[in-house]
Amino acid sequence: MLIMITIAAVILILGVVVAIIVWKKREEDRKRGKPQKVDYRAFFGVGVVFLPAGVALMISTKNPGMLGIAALGVIYMIMGLSHKDEWENVRKGNDKPTKPVKPTKAKK
Repeated sequence: MLIMITIAAVILILGVVVAIIVWKKREEDRKRGKPQKVDYRAFFGVGVVFLPAGVALMISTKNPGMLGIAALGVIYMIMGLSHKDEWENVRKGNDKPTKPVKPTKAKK
């Protein structure tokens, strides 16, 4: 029992430390005037995963409460699709949108 309490306390402390670090980083970004962008494509992707996962869990566990996960999937997909015009082709780790590569003509 003591081990479980210790593990829970360590996880709680780590969570608080991570939350403080993230909060300070966001405050620094706000002071610099760097706006936070929302990645609506990620919302759509999460929705695509949550919808079938919720339905599969509902069927496999015979628990209608899992339909809530599917409902979250639908909500996330709607959020992502309603802002589809704000989707950008962003490479991982790079804030600059990628440009399509123009085909070059072969030289003779």
